Formats: sequence, structure tokens, C-alpha cells
Amino acid sequence: YELYDDCGNVATCQQIITVNDTIPPTIACPTAPLTALCDISEVAPYANLDSFLMAGGTAFDNCALDSMSFTLLSETTDSMMCPETVTRTYQVADICGNVATCQQIIIVDDTEAPVLTCPPSDTLECDISMLPPYATLADFVAAGGSATDSCGIVDTSFTLLSETFTGMCPTTYVRIYSVSDI
Repeated sequence: YELYDDCGNVATCQQIITVNDTIPPTIACPTAPLTALCDISEVAPYANLDSFLMAGGTAFDNCALDSMSFTLLSETTDSMMCPETVTRTYQVADICGNVATCQQIIIVDDTEAPVLTCPPSDTLECDISMLPPYATLADFVAAGGSATDSCGIVDTSFTLLSETFTGMCPTTYVRIYSVSDI
């Protein structure tokens, strides 16, 4: 600043103003629950701040957000199965580098049972020992059975649960098999 008196004498002073934003932004992850059936890859992370906001997330700063700073900071799992809980941590900064984070929970849980279809019925002469129970899922499938699941079958879970029979000549045998998904 300058100030003159009536005789033309000049006085000056300098005022220093520092603009420093120390208040971090706020961010809140979308609250709608996210789920996946088989794998976390079914739910893609938000690619940018716009997609995060469109999904219901919020982000605000008292000065200005640095939208390019939005990032998926981490993705952790509880390593459990059915259900597995995955936590994604997102981060955003303001133009002064102050950061804020939020966490989003995604549940990965296969609640759909596998489908097991037995081989066609068979008629034997004499003795059931001519057709022993299937020892493996591969044997079961080779005989015309099938096992499917949206996430995957555990082949080693295939087992004969029970075998019952009724009547004599003809004798009807009923075998119940089981298989599990992953």
C-alpha cells in the first residue's frame, strides 16, 4: 500500500496474506449394499469420482476437490468363504492436498445350490453289484449325470449319501448322491 501526504512524501507497507486450506474434504461411500455371487470381480471399483458420485457416494470440500485424486486406496478381504466380506477404501484430496477416505463393504456370497442330475435309470439282471455306486464325479458324469453351479463345483465333494431298496423281484434301489459348490 502507498500513502502520500500533502507535500508528496510517500509511505508504503506490505501486507502478507497466506491462503492455506487445512480442512480435509469429506467423503462418504455409497450406502446401497453391494453383493457379488461368486467373486469380487463381479463388482468393479469406481473408475473415477463421477462414477462414485453417480452410484450414490458424496464428496465435498470447503474450497475445491481435486477430482483427479480420487482413487481406490485398498481392497481387503476377511478371507472367509460364503460369505466373504471385502472392504474397499476410497480416497479423495482437495486442491491443497488434504485427504479423506471412506470404506465400502461388498459381500460375496453364493446362495444358489448346485444342480445335480442323475444318470438315466437302469435295469439289471440278477444283482445290484453289477452297477456299483459311482466313486467319482467324473464317473457319474460319464454315465450321463451332470453337476452344474453358477460359481463352480468341488469335484471331491461328490459322495453317495444313501442307498435304499424296496421289494423283491423286482427290487428297486434308490441311490442319493450329493455334491457341493465352492
